[in-house]
Amino acid sequence: MHNQINQKKNVDLFWDHTNIQSFLNSPNTTVWYWDIESDAVLITKGVEELCGYKREDFIHNPTIWKNNIVHPEDREIIVQNEKIHLNGKHTIYEYRIVQPNGSIRWVRDHGIPITDKNGNTVRVYGVLADITELKSTQQELLEKQEQIEAIIDSVDIIVWSYDYETNKTIYSASSKKIYGIDPKAFDENPGLWRQVVHPDDLKYVVNKHQELLAGHIISLEYRIIRPNDGKIRWINDRGIPKFNTRGEVIGINGVKVDITKNKMADQKIRFMALHDTLTGLPNRNLLYDYLQNLLTNTEEMTNRKLAVAFIDLDRFKLVNDSLGHHYGDLLLNHAAFRLKQHISQEDMIARQGGDEFILILENKEKHEIDSILNQILHSFATPFHLEKEEVYISPSIGVSFYPKDGTDADTLIKNADSAMYYAKSVGKNNYKYFEASHPEHAISSIKLDKHLRNAFKNNEFELFYQPYVDSHTGQIKGIEALIRWMNPKYGNVSPATFIPIAEETGLIVQLGEWVLRRACKEIKQWHEEGYPKVVLAVNVSIRQFNDDRFTTIVQSILEESRLEPHFLELEITETIMQNTAESMQIISKLKELGVKIAIDDFGTGYSSLSVLKDVSLDKLKIDRSFVVQIGSEKASIISTIIQLGKNLDLQVVAEGVETNAQHEFLREANCDFIQGYKVSKPAPLHVLKNLYKKS
Repeated sequence: MHNQINQKKNVDLFWDHTNIQSFLNSPNTTVWYWDIESDAVLITKGVEELCGYKREDFIHNPTIWKNNIVHPEDREIIVQNEKIHLNGKHTIYEYRIVQPNGSIRWVRDHGIPITDKNGNTVRVYGVLADITELKSTQQELLEKQEQIEAIIDSVDIIVWSYDYETNKTIYSASSKKIYGIDPKAFDENPGLWRQVVHPDDLKYVVNKHQELLAGHIISLEYRIIRPNDGKIRWINDRGIPKFNTRGEVIGINGVKVDITKNKMADQKIRFMALHDTLTGLPNRNLLYDYLQNLLTNTEEMTNRKLAVAFIDLDRFKLVNDSLGHHYGDLLLNHAAFRLKQHISQEDMIARQGGDEFILILENKEKHEIDSILNQILHSFATPFHLEKEEVYISPSIGVSFYPKDGTDADTLIKNADSAMYYAKSVGKNNYKYFEASHPEHAISSIKLDKHLRNAFKNNEFELFYQPYVDSHTGQIKGIEALIRWMNPKYGNVSPATFIPIAEETGLIVQLGEWVLRRACKEIKQWHEEGYPKVVLAVNVSIRQFNDDRFTTIVQSILEESRLEPHFLELEITETIMQNTAESMQIISKLKELGVKIAIDDFGTGYSSLSVLKDVSLDKLKIDRSFVVQIGSEKASIISTIIQLGKNLDLQVVAEGVETNAQHEFLREANCDFIQGYKVSKPAPLHVLKNLYKKS
């Protein structure tokens, strides 16, 4: 009894004079602590919930775990691992526990001993994981054993403890794996940790360490350089000071986690979010941020020169349509490489989208800009060698100047775009500076806008459909509606031409409603005629999505067409998700109607993974720019996206599939559906009816 009172006092001292209560009381933290000298055992709230016993039960009876909770047949495992802990070695072992109600749970226990300078174990930390579900599906566990082991091995943690009086730091054995240094070396050389920290981060780390010694809990991230191989690792370091009864700091307990993989993944995701996946150039998002940041610093811009050059590749569409997207992508890569050769480090080149590029030229006189643009034109005079093909293209370039032609990013880019169209109108393969007196582009847009408005009443629009199929069975599962415009004067006008005008003028809302109404009606008729019960996919623009009447219109069209809501899938872009709060509300209303939601062209914009997790989505559609990388060293990206979709319980559709090799890769990667010329080109519904039999 006297021994129990002493144990409780020791526990209370530890409990009251450390700042780890918030950590220990977390229901998600399943950690146990065994102090060898006092034989005291502490458990976190998570362990209480796992085993069904209270923390007080362990205080009164330190042997309760081994003698009462552990399954009688597994108690020898505990005894064996205690001996291993006392020898200073960490263990990972599995056994059964019995809850008070008789329920049996399987746990995996990771014990980490902490040794003193003599190599004697003074305490042991442990982390429990409930693996009952894994054990109940043993066959599945065996099949995925390699994957599970890889995940376990990827969690690299060092438990460390610093004693203020002796100036000694004790590290767990795992420091050998992370630091490449035997933990005893830290004990022999207390200042060794400073030598390992990256020089650029050392001051920051030392300052944080001083906060620890002052009694503050800290959490920081920094780099280390491993002495044995010179490799840089990222460390997340958390420290909690220990106090004596007078409130003085007497030491520190801490945990270091190797977060290098997370950092690399974050950097990769950030790079993908801000760079074009095809050319590796900065994308539209990074370009606008960069340009806007320059322009908002008005004091710095007072004496600076800045020009925006908008570049469009002449004849690119002809090459892309005649030779195929593969050659089109090769051409874009080669063109991007040539453009980069003619700009300095202080300038920026970005891919605006499609075959459009933008240069930001700083501190250049007009004659210097003339020289750069002429060099670019001259470099394009040489043919592009694309595997077995040789093609010629040229650039048309428009230039605007700050502040003469605009003081914000949108205006400067718009006016450079206008000057580029003027350059095209006077012969292409040249450059023009923006002049307000050049009306050609504005007039052509106005004329096209007028024809676009008349197209509704003249019944010039029609719908084409492109199916997507199960990648494993080949069965048709869905059809995407695509608008086409045949104008009496201009002929077949590309959606890439008239959709941006419809967006700019607001006609896109009316156009989107027409597509949705017509498509729902036609697919309902397809169903009634006995063709496969496919899902109808319809693209939704930002303006259409944000229209106050959108959900009401969707409901009205569904009622009018009598199409069951679960057969309608609305495709939105990642850009829509940037306004998270409003977007989630609209999506929630649509889901209440029973409509499915898909993210279109995934990977070309920017999506927070947390947003994707929180929003109720049904599908990810992988942009074709990733599919064309199949067969290259970048193919792993598409596998990562597919796995991401699976982890979020989303179905995945790959767009732009053209070859058997692409199809085979996607099938092996467990992509659900494929869409593209490999399946079918977009066609009117009556043409597709010839491809599919009635059920």
